[in-house]
Amino acid sequence: MQKKEEKFSSRNDSRTNDLKEQLTKLSEGLFYISETDSPIEVFEAVGTHELSAKEILKQTGHALSEPIEEVSFESFFGRLTTIREWYGDFEKLRAGRFGELKQKLATSLGEPRVFRIGKIRIDIYVVGFDENRNVLGIRTKAVET
Repeated sequence: MQKKEEKFSSRNDSRTNDLKEQLTKLSEGLFYISETDSPIEVFEAVGTHELSAKEILKQTGHALSEPIEEVSFESFFGRLTTIREWYGDFEKLRAGRFGELKQKLATSLGEPRVFRIGKIRIDIYVVGFDENRNVLGIRTKAVET
């Protein structure tokens, strides 16, 4: 019986690793544009199955007193995926790639949420639950003055 549980656990870890690999590939070369350009990176919370502002602060090493806000998943990606009439080929390609990343997060993670931590220099976490209820997603930074 124990061997089956170990195999099942390994299979689940393999699926999580596959998802992390897919997110890494989709994020490769993507930058969040603000007053600074910050890369998109995969984020995985360790040792928790909780998705709350307090837990995100703890998992990311921020003080519990740090300002944190939640914004909607759709509004976060809306700015990144909308193609403006003045976009050139590069901007259209970037918006399409953000659309692919959004789709992967939306279909692979349960309860996707976006947390913004800080003022001016903002850490952004787009996270949800993988199929094992582990917290997984992406992170980036923004500077807004």
